[in-house]
Amino acid sequence: MLQSYISDYVLNTAFEAGFLTGNTLDISYLLLKYLNVTVTSDNLAKYIIPEVLTKYGSGKAVSIAGKFVDNLTQTKFSK
Repeated sequence: MLQSYISDYVLNTAFEAGFLTGNTLDISYLLLKYLNVTVTSDNLAKYIIPEVLTKYGSGKAVSIAGKFVDNLTQTKFSK
């Protein structure tokens, strides 16, 4: 069993750093490197977007990337 605690300060600092750099975050690469998970159209269809199989077919490699575009993301926790 693993239990951890992350404050809103930690998340907001990470989000701010990502926003200020202006770089694109390659989520597929991070999943592969740290969790040894290769994202395919089958994974994406099973957990997030089922329609991806209709358009692209089964077993295709998927690249997921993200970028902070307009505003800084803020996280707030409440009791």
